[in-house]
Amino acid sequence: MYVLIAPCIQNPAYRARGITTDEDIRSFSRAARRCRRFSVEMVPLPCPETIYLGAGRSPGSFLDNLATDEFAALLDQLEAEVRAAIRERGEPPLAIVGGGLLPPDLRG
Repeated sequence: MYVLIAPCIQNPAYRARGITTDEDIRSFSRAARRCRRFSVEMVPLPCPETIYLGAGRSPGSFLDNLATDEFAALLDQLEAEVRAAIRERGEPPLAIVGGGLLPPDLRG
């Protein structure tokens, strides 16, 4: 059994500089603990933003930074790679766990 996870769950440095809060870190840790508790392997997905813009990048909007033909091509390539990896495993993931948590002002 496995889940596909956003790579920032294992390494928050994949996220844009300054956006990760202490609550994010706690949430990421809880997700990892739950997977370990139930012996569910965590398989990190590639991080298209980090591949395209690099680590330590400043926060920015999709339209300003990622709305390009080159980024769209990268997404297509990464999707094909992930689909191939799933086929090689012979079973689909139990879930896909993302790292895009709600901003502090929208959390309940």
